[in-house]
Amino acid sequence: MKRCKIKPCGKVLSYIRDTRRAYLAGYCYEHYTEYLLRKNQREEHAKQVCANKGCTSTLAGTRNQLYCSVACRRESERRLDVSQLSKLMNWSYMKNVQYMIDRSPLKLGSVTSVDDIIALLRLYVGKGSYQRSYTIIPLNSGKYKPKPLLELELCHLYPVGAGGANIPDNILIAPKFINRKNNSAIPCQAHTFRGVVSHGELIPMGDNLLTGLTDHYGVEAVTEALSGLERPRLFHGSSSRDPNFKGIQHELPLFSLLRDELWRFKQYETASILFSIERVTEISLHFPIYLELLAVLGFCDVLSGERDRLLIRMCRIERAFFGNPANGKLSRRSGGIDDYKAVMYRFIRKYLYRYFGVELERLDSVVAFYNGFFSLPVVGTSWASGNLVCYLYRDGVSHSETTGFFAPDEETVSLYELTD
Repeated sequence: MKRCKIKPCGKVLSYIRDTRRAYLAGYCYEHYTEYLLRKNQREEHAKQVCANKGCTSTLAGTRNQLYCSVACRRESERRLDVSQLSKLMNWSYMKNVQYMIDRSPLKLGSVTSVDDIIALLRLYVGKGSYQRSYTIIPLNSGKYKPKPLLELELCHLYPVGAGGANIPDNILIAPKFINRKNNSAIPCQAHTFRGVVSHGELIPMGDNLLTGLTDHYGVEAVTEALSGLERPRLFHGSSSRDPNFKGIQHELPLFSLLRDELWRFKQYETASILFSIERVTEISLHFPIYLELLAVLGFCDVLSGERDRLLIRMCRIERAFFGNPANGKLSRRSGGIDDYKAVMYRFIRKYLYRYFGVELERLDSVVAFYNGFFSLPVVGTSWASGNLVCYLYRDGVSHSETTGFFAPDEETVSLYELTD
């Protein structure tokens, strides 16, 4: 005796009462009708195209009614909807870009198109990933407030107040401390990082940036450009976030940022040299503080328009000891890694004192100087041994690891004279 497949039903099937196909499929007439309906729905679902803009895949083999994969769903959820464009001005990224453009004497004339606005917003998103923010609770406030561990700014190579362009080619993500010290100085105009001067005319911004863009470029152009922008994650101050930092010996925050920014500016040869220096494990793992101080000097050099050609000097020293990574010719000089460390020590000591008045021989001075780039101490001095230690932050708890502080004898250092 044959019964319906549907367990709650279990009706005895009759070849006469139920249709032949329903009987052979093992369903009663009512459930066979439902089975055919679901089958047709699956076939129609398999023909539909993914709702994510730009994706041409079908929904075959998926249960989602709109998207072909989790990746497409997440990408579409982050993309701005046209109806949400009016809410853009409530976002901190957009307010920062508006303030940046408002500082320019040319206002909207300091950008070349709406794409520059999109690029500036993405630079702010990238800056946020380098800052490694955590949360604090200000006094007399019940909400959490984000605070960057590494304090960075979008720095104009050619100052925006002097007519610099508000475009990515004129903006470097760099430490706030160095940017404020530079104090909007005009960079040297004879070298690569001389900045970009805006040659546009004054274009008023209106009530806000979004209004100014639509008045100048048109609603359709602005809507099309901004609709492809990913929505930044909003922080409402309702949840805490502990500091998360693996230590400078594992992350090299300033050195990695300088290397990535040079790569973004298409200075591939210089960035490759920095990659090569980082691969020297005798330095990157045992003496990471020196790579970080090199990065500080590198940022100073870029923001000054390579006035002292420090990046060029770093590259020459690297090639002299290890060859040129650009052409694949790598070799080690007979002096070895110790001589290389002695040369770099003298290089850092000379220019660190010239720019910041910091004496490299004094560990306490170096610790105070480097911690000034961060909102939490990331290096310190061991009270027991007096050695340099790196602080790690994990799950709201700080840990310490001992690292090296190389100080060669003066006789070795004096073998290498660095001339201007």
